[in-house]
Amino acid sequence: MLVLGGALFASPVEIRASGVATEDAAAIVEALTGAISEVAPTTRVVRAPCAACTDAPLVIEVFEAVTVYRVRATRGGITARVDMPLDRALWAPPMLSLARTLFPEPAPLPSPPPAGPEVVTPSPGWIVPAGPAEPPRPIQYAGIGAGALASVVGVVLIFVSQTRLDDLDGRLAERNGSGLITGVTYEEAAAEHASASGQGDVGIAVVIAGGAVALSSLCWFLLTSPDPTPAQR
Repeated sequence: MLVLGGALFASPVEIRASGVATEDAAAIVEALTGAISEVAPTTRVVRAPCAACTDAPLVIEVFEAVTVYRVRATRGGITARVDMPLDRALWAPPMLSLARTLFPEPAPLPSPPPAGPEVVTPSPGWIVPAGPAEPPRPIQYAGIGAGALASVVGVVLIFVSQTRLDDLDGRLAERNGSGLITGVTYEEAAAEHASASGQGDVGIAVVIAGGAVALSSLCWFLLTSPDPTPAQR
């Protein structure tokens, strides 16, 4: 490892480079310095050594891979890694990301609540917290309704088909004294039987398809429902 000197931040810094030319390592440090100054403008830049620095030391390590520079920086308990392209024109975004990781923005302090009349909090035993409003889900509702309606239509078709077949059986039972069928001709009976049977098959298919649509829409509705609150459980 080669320890390089240079401009430091508000804490003592050690810059190490392995397999990287000194000018490349210096350029990486300069780019990181600019990124940290942009992210944390109040950061003080000093020269080494810094006996008055009280912040955690900052260690920057640079390694050269085949197509990138691998930069690892440690500040206190924070360690950040980033791969830098060899083209220096592309360094700004990864350097800003590295700087933001090393110098995160402090969480804003909560503002005090405005002064107002004293609010009496009821006993939590009979309070049911209101859960989040359930978003409208028209697709699931439409699927359930359409599937149920299709199933009803299919049942009606099956009922009508069976009624026609029963009527045909009654007409086939009408015979004369010689035992010949008089209620319907052979051609009419064959056509009526084929038509009624086809209507029944269509009804069965419509019932199956409508039931599948309604069931899948209901499963979709249940799977996308929001979790109940503890009070609702």
